Amino acid sequence: MFPSSMTIQSYDPDLAKAIADALQLSTDANADVETSLFTALHDRHLLLALDNFEHVLAAAPLVSALLENCPRLQCLISSREWLAVPKETH
Repeated sequence: MFPSSMTIQSYDPDLAKAIADALQLSTDANADVETSLFTALHDRHLLLALDNFEHVLAAAPLVSALLENCPRLQCLISSREWLAVPKETH
């Protein structure tokens, strides 16, 4: 179903960098990591699994932006707290 998938288990508050590192994206020192993520994931059919998201709830807007800008991306997120992002189901 998903040609590629990845699971990130990170308590790193910089989730964008953690995802980029897991994808082994080379990021230009002058480029924004989030912009690099949007570019790399835009056309990619990918399942992104994020576990224990309650530890990085401040990154919920990043997940929301990724889902909004990367139409083939799907996220499976476990959290003890609500993320309050569009299309969230429980």
